[in-house]
Amino acid sequence: MQLFGALLLLQVLQLGEPFLTADDVAVMRAAIAATIAREAEHLAPTTTVLVSRTLTRCDKTSDAAAKGECGRIPAAFEFRRAAPIPPLDIPGIDQVAASDVAPIFALAPGAFWPEVEKRFAGARALAQITAPEYANRNVAALFVSMACDAACGKGWLVRLTRQGRQWVSIERQVLWTR
Repeated sequence: MQLFGALLLLQVLQLGEPFLTADDVAVMRAAIAATIAREAEHLAPTTTVLVSRTLTRCDKTSDAAAKGECGRIPAAFEFRRAAPIPPLDIPGIDQVAASDVAPIFALAPGAFWPEVEKRFAGARALAQITAPEYANRNVAALFVSMACDAACGKGWLVRLTRQGRQWVSIERQVLWTR
């Protein structure tokens, strides 16, 4: 309990690295199940690489198509928290450190996918996600982006609600597709 209190104090004082709560992680799992996992079924038996750090804004995504559509997200959704994503242990999704992916994002479009395939054997998709934002303790929203090659991908705004002890996706708005 003392450790949690110390972490909370660091968060309030904005010292150290932000962290995700148990609710944040549960919301992210539900959003991934409603978006990335569904799309990845079509890519099986390959894996999806999830960057293990939350995006702070939709327009910070590595995907050019997503950046162009970020204006469609209502202004009320201001994703502010950049935080490491703990291991989610979702079948078919491999988490990688943002530092392992950052050099790939700097490559020219034609070199991007060959480098993804070289560095992450078997990977057919690259995904990013924001930390959730909450309207109240039972309603959350976040942005999810997935690119599966130079001509394939989607970005979603996902709204979820707490039902009992679980978070459930109640709306998925596709913001961009290619």
